Amino acid sequence: MSIVRTKKDSLRHILRIVLLIVLSIIIAFPLFYMFSSSLFSPSDFNKNNIVTTHARFSNYAKVFSKKNIPIYFFNSVVTALLASAIRTTVIILASFALTYFQFRGKRFILGFLTLTLFVPSEAILYQNYKTIVALGLLDTYAGIIATSLFSASQMLLLMGSFISQDRSCFD
Repeated sequence: MSIVRTKKDSLRHILRIVLLIVLSIIIAFPLFYMFSSSLFSPSDFNKNNIVTTHARFSNYAKVFSKKNIPIYFFNSVVTALLASAIRTTVIILASFALTYFQFRGKRFILGFLTLTLFVPSEAILYQNYKTIVALGLLDTYAGIIATSLFSASQMLLLMGSFISQDRSCFD
């Protein structure tokens, strides 16, 4: 069975494809320019070019030889994996408890979680820094991970998911 398209449907389909292509270019351009500019020579930055005429892959060799990029990469991977694993565990357990258990103060906690959605993370950045320094966790994995262990939005989304599931799935 074939689907017959009208001219109006065909025009909509073409417009969607054109819109997706335009949006893809808009999204991909910064990535392309970032890679392209990493191949620039110092004098290329003074010109208003998007692409260099002489690609210098030696820039990468220079960075990897003079900086501790492998160590930085390792640190990033370790902190990302640990923070994700710990945050996921904490949020799953807390969301499950707040969804299915009845206890005194539950409504207060849910209200507080909702209120924290209105506080941008940038507003508490300095206070988090002061806390990490006071705990002696500056320049440690624990200090980096501790600031990203909680997310009210993820917790509330997971609670909504738990509510939509049948309770018998978890018993």
